[in-house]
Amino acid sequence: MICYIGIDGGGSKTDLRMVDEKGNVLYEIKGGGSNPYTVPPAEAEALLKNMIAGALAAMPEGATFGGACMGAAGADTEEDYAFFTRILKEACQSECVLAVNDGYASMYATLKDRPGVVIAAGTGSIAWGKDENGNAYRVGGWGFLFSDEGSGYRMVSDALDVVCRTIDGRAHHGALLLEQLMEAFGVKTHEQLISEIYLSPNPQSIAAYFPLVCKAAEEKDTLALEVINKGMDDLVELAAATARQIGMYPAFNIGMSGSILTKVAFTRELFIQKLNERFPKCTIVEDRADTVAGALYLAKTIS
Repeated sequence: MICYIGIDGGGSKTDLRMVDEKGNVLYEIKGGGSNPYTVPPAEAEALLKNMIAGALAAMPEGATFGGACMGAAGADTEEDYAFFTRILKEACQSECVLAVNDGYASMYATLKDRPGVVIAAGTGSIAWGKDENGNAYRVGGWGFLFSDEGSGYRMVSDALDVVCRTIDGRAHHGALLLEQLMEAFGVKTHEQLISEIYLSPNPQSIAAYFPLVCKAAEEKDTLALEVINKGMDDLVELAAATARQIGMYPAFNIGMSGSILTKVAFTRELFIQKLNERFPKCTIVEDRADTVAGALYLAKTIS
């Protein structure tokens, strides 16, 4: 038996799965965030090594290690890939490891060897595309400070901007979300609410409020609807830009990854609606891109 490890290292959570050569799941575990730009690098390293150690300890007697691949959020530079590659090599005690961007791994989970586009939207966002020759292209995902359009963080941040202006009387359409936030935090004053939000001002903690924005949108709240509509428009634009990069505009295959597009029905349906309106010739790959599955697919290609 040959065992392979696939890892989805996100800003908010990390998923690890170990399978045999036939795809049978042998071990699974979930942990906290492992993006060294949103958690301390030492914390990310310790988490990953502990998770991998658990997987290796669970290998059946007589099994051999075939390879490990990690799809890492925030992995963009050679230094980023070197950081994760070192961790994988040390943890697995093997050279058969690979570190890639999480969106890149998601692309292979959905498209396999086909050309097309994959949009990933969770805490952050990014798009990847693959042309007919297998060349990969990346669009967006340049970080929460000035990018990550259509992500949970960006949409909540946009909503909180209007909520603060509503508190001041400079805007008048954030009242419902403001009320829901105060109820969720159990506070009585606006000052207490803002203080609570600033207790952990990082992308994960801000994105964690997205269910409140989505709930308000489903209740036809003007602010929430505006925010989510803009977010889905931004994701469609990422898809369009990626399709141009791979030479498949305006007819292309497209898959989806990340909680915003795979686990939240409201945003997934709205994104698909907007995508079909703008690109009626595109083909939606209904299989939901699982970054771990993509990482496992790539792990099996390591020689």
